[in-house]
Amino acid sequence: MAKFLTTVGNSFFIEQLIIGSTEKLTLVTPFLKFSKTLIERLSDAEKKGVKMTLIYGKCELPKKEKNILFAFKNIQIYFCENLHAKCYFNDSAMIITSMNLYEYSERNNREMGIYIEKEIDEEIFKHALEEVESIQNASVLEKDFEVKEEKKEELIFELDPNFSDRWNFHLPVLFKLLQTKYP
Repeated sequence: MAKFLTTVGNSFFIEQLIIGSTEKLTLVTPFLKFSKTLIERLSDAEKKGVKMTLIYGKCELPKKEKNILFAFKNIQIYFCENLHAKCYFNDSAMIITSMNLYEYSERNNREMGIYIEKEIDEEIFKHALEEVESIQNASVLEKDFEVKEEKKEELIFELDPNFSDRWNFHLPVLFKLLQTKYP
């Protein structure tokens, strides 16, 4: 059953969502300015290999937040100009709230939110995911997940010293083709 959250509850459960992420974490907020603790929690999620998605809006990311976020490898960052929704979720729980991920909001504003568990509030969770997907589709991708480059195996071709053009006339042509493709 959904839980009602006040300002402190929002902050607590957002942190718990990040800590409890195992595969995915999505943060939808028009404005953001991270507290030190939130940055540390996101860094921990990054180290666990959690795939993070951030959708923000209204205006450009503050320089400090941009530098922090763009340093993460497991993050997609989207910009949605007319975004006003605030929703945070991982694999099993979600918070729909009035609170931005803004340090000022945590300390100075009166906020409300609803905490939803996927297994208990399955239908609400599903509909909220569909809306977040729609918001993401209407957004501009600014940074995608970094793809690990696989180490390419080096191929080395050498001619056999006993090689004879006379009997193997097709091999030199093949050798030259391969040598230009794989120097």
